[in-house]
Amino acid sequence: MTLGVYLLVIAFFSVAFGMSKLPQRVGQVVDTLRTALNVIADRAADDATKERATQRAALGLLRQTVVIALKGAATIAVALLPAWGADVLDLVSWEDTMAFSLRGDVLIITTVALIGVWFVYRRWGSRDVPESDRPLDTSTPYSQADRLLHRLAFGPAQIQTVAAELEDSLFAKDWAPARAERPVFITSLPRAGTTVLLEALHRLPGCAAHTYRDMPFLLAPVLWSRVSSGFRRRSEHRERAHGDGLKINEDSPEAFEEVLWKKYYPHKYSPARIELWGADDAKAEFADYFREHMRKIILLRTPDHLTEGRYLSKNNGNIARLAAIHAMFPDGSVIIPFRRPEEHAISLWRQHRNFASQQAAEPFVMAYMADIGHYEFGALHRPVAFPGLPKLVDGLSPDTIDYWLAYWIAAFETLVADSDTIFLSYEAMGAAGPRSLRCLCDRVGIEAGDEMVSQAAGVFSAPPKSRRADYVLRADLVERALTLYDAVSQRCVLRS
Repeated sequence: MTLGVYLLVIAFFSVAFGMSKLPQRVGQVVDTLRTALNVIADRAADDATKERATQRAALGLLRQTVVIALKGAATIAVALLPAWGADVLDLVSWEDTMAFSLRGDVLIITTVALIGVWFVYRRWGSRDVPESDRPLDTSTPYSQADRLLHRLAFGPAQIQTVAAELEDSLFAKDWAPARAERPVFITSLPRAGTTVLLEALHRLPGCAAHTYRDMPFLLAPVLWSRVSSGFRRRSEHRERAHGDGLKINEDSPEAFEEVLWKKYYPHKYSPARIELWGADDAKAEFADYFREHMRKIILLRTPDHLTEGRYLSKNNGNIARLAAIHAMFPDGSVIIPFRRPEEHAISLWRQHRNFASQQAAEPFVMAYMADIGHYEFGALHRPVAFPGLPKLVDGLSPDTIDYWLAYWIAAFETLVADSDTIFLSYEAMGAAGPRSLRCLCDRVGIEAGDEMVSQAAGVFSAPPKSRRADYVLRADLVERALTLYDAVSQRCVLRS
């Protein structure tokens, strides 16, 4: 009888909790805080704007806290109704019900069961979610349950750390055979073809990269894979948030490793910029940690190629730390796709406006980008502090194409000076197709037959039609950029 009353308590709690929409309320609190912090960190905002944002946040938090407290109390009260009723009817005493409810084994079993129910709901109960609920850069919808899980994973730093420690204790023997030698780092300014190049290489045997399946517990991907494997949803390919025609789903590779760099080098990230790493920033501790992380991804993506698996890193943020990467991973290869500077600047500008609009319309998009370390565009834009950048962008706003052309110049004047990198032309990559991928594989030592390479290169497409004639750019910046482009082209592994 006591068990029956307890099950009724759990059922009443579940229904009341669902009707109260407490997860959404908690999410609103987080979004309110982050919105206010973003305004405070905005260099362009004046003191009056920041003060108004602080006041709005304070009032919003007070109102939401009261609502959460009232709804929480109501949820608990509803949940306890069966226990109170059983006591009144002399079926089971209140004391017996509470003593049973607080037993350790009962709490563990109940928690596991509720998590299982939540996963079932996540898989089957949220397949038709409005377009506005999709987060940035993912092909699958983010329901309110998904958003709550994301906020939990990226809330207190200890959550990901504890998950990673638990993962190490449970599964370290599984990835121990992986060697994770000769990693491949793909990096550049955004919009240079890094994603499509990653997609092509990821299709080759033995190549492993993060996928959207690893979200949100990025520091414990094996543990999360084991937990979520029975509840995975099939997802259709959708065009990604960039609006560039590239279609992705949950199994598509993507850049998620910035969270590792943020964890070990928080001092490199300021609200205004991302500092450069030098060779003296290389840390043996981080190199070991990252190599261990590579082994985990190789285990997940290419379990049949553990000893020879190649980790693929597609991370635009790596342009800030080439010297440190060379020092920590001397067996690795760094590939830098590049494209004509005018077209590249136009594409960067368009995406900046695209994401600024998305972030303004949906606070969760901004939170999502900040959590995974995507600071390229919109209100979160933090340029890499390349030498000479302040002078180049003096008087320019990210809302102008000239700013992005100046940023391209500052970036590639630094990148072309690195003699240990491989440059690949975006235009040549699209025009040459399989030949460009074959050339690259030979250069970095990825073994794959010509048929496999040809199939993998199917993701390449011809560059879009030039938009240069539609825009006016500063002549001095264009001239400087084109001279630099010629110098970079001389380093290209394959020319158009």
